[in-house]
Amino acid sequence: MAVSKALFNNKTLAILNMVDSGETLEYDWSVNEDYSIVLFQGDIDVNGTLVSGVTEHRVQPNENLQVRCLSEGRAYFISLFKVEREELADQILTQTNIEHIYTFAPDWYDTTGYPASAKQTWEDDFVSGDYIYTKTMLNEQIQTSDWN
Repeated sequence: MAVSKALFNNKTLAILNMVDSGETLEYDWSVNEDYSIVLFQGDIDVNGTLVSGVTEHRVQPNENLQVRCLSEGRAYFISLFKVEREELADQILTQTNIEHIYTFAPDWYDTTGYPASAKQTWEDDFVSGDYIYTKTMLNEQIQTSDWN
């Protein structure tokens, strides 16, 4: 099973990714500069490079991300983008979503500072087998602030 979910604040877009053993997770888009992915657990092949343990890996400019999970269990990693830089944001986000990110303030926190009804699992969103994360999916998640 695999899934990707976008989280953001006014400066950074983070995409949380999970992929099961033997499966691939792919972005069908790229940007014209390098960016970081940070592996938290597992062993993965990132565009032909073995990445293991807790580590950072740089995805090269104009390269679609393609990850294959090599470990026996799931692999978890995050992709990081500085969307405060408009030239980067323009490559992956709609203008409406750029404005949404720059002005977003969550209204669903209770007085303790924690989500009032945080989603406990993304299991319903998991896709069995290989997974392609599209720009459309990314923009839909941002538009609906689907990241609780």
